[in-house]
Amino acid sequence: FDNAMVELVSGVTNFQALEIEKLWEKDDDQVLAFRRGNLLFVFNFSPFKSFADYGILAPVGKYRVVLSSDAPQFGGFGNIDEKVEHLTQFDELYQPIGKEWLRLYLPARSAQVLRLVRPRKSRK
Repeated sequence: FDNAMVELVSGVTNFQALEIEKLWEKDDDQVLAFRRGNLLFVFNFSPFKSFADYGILAPVGKYRVVLSSDAPQFGGFGNIDEKVEHLTQFDELYQPIGKEWLRLYLPARSAQVLRLVRPRKSRK
């Protein structure tokens, strides 16, 4: 997984200079998400808790999984369907800051990287 992550970020021009924006941190769930450029990094550090439809506030748009530690080639179970496109879901409360809910399946002890493939304006 480490080599795949290095290969992924080395394909992003000036990756190390891009601002890091923490999007989500929930100690009770042991979930952390941050954004750097158009890449979204999501970690579930819980050793036993998986989450279905876990909500993370993210910039409005469509996301695709580009790397998952749950993939069989990294020793995972392949429970994350990397072909699924994830669309953010409107929430009037967060419209002023350009964020919507991104719902993801987060297996226990896993990490995934998603790419924003199509930003769009927030719905009204």
